[in-house]
Amino acid sequence: MVRYRSGTDITAQILQAALEPSTRTVIMFRSCAAHRQARYYLSTFLQNGLIDYVAGEKKYKTTQKGVKSLEVYEQVDVPAGGMAAAILSE
Repeated sequence: MVRYRSGTDITAQILQAALEPSTRTVIMFRSCAAHRQARYYLSTFLQNGLIDYVAGEKKYKTTQKGVKSLEVYEQVDVPAGGMAAAILSE
């Protein structure tokens, strides 16, 4: 059975993928996000201060605000047995 991910699940996976400085391609691969999804979410995260972009390196990095958001997501999702449980088990 195919399980579709919610926007919240995609958000958590992208923030998790960018914990260490990563290019957009690496983030797409780690989070299993399509190019259009990655562009949309990364743009939104930049505007909201969840991710920083290091122009010289062309890499994205999750900010402290993004890390806190990820921690809240994990606290809410893990007891429910959601996608965060799968992320954390990798």
